[in-house]
Amino acid sequence: MRGLQQRDYFGVIFSTDWKEARVLQGKFSPVYFGDKGVRTIHDELEARAEQLVAQHWSAIEVLAEALLSRRWEPKKPFKSGTQWSDSEQAKYLLGAEIVEILAALGISAQSTPPL
Repeated sequence: MRGLQQRDYFGVIFSTDWKEARVLQGKFSPVYFGDKGVRTIHDELEARAEQLVAQHWSAIEVLAEALLSRRWEPKKPFKSGTQWSDSEQAKYLLGAEIVEILAALGISAQSTPPL
């Protein structure tokens, strides 16, 4: 597999992922923050994400291979109306397929219908 070049600071903070993350972060309760600031919480969550990715890298590779093996299809809109890509085509794995792949790797998961 090939990787993507790491984005610069502005490429990251203006990405759609970060925009979504900021919306979610705005929903954190004061109890969750406690005496910590936004930057501290961000750093803790980023470190935990890196730890989880490293811990489950082999499963990520298997899922990526399964996804990449799929054919291109017309992009399906999200029920929420948000857009995650300007591309007209995408590759898809259904939640049930992901659960099945993860089960074969010994990882318990479940799929719920999208909101």
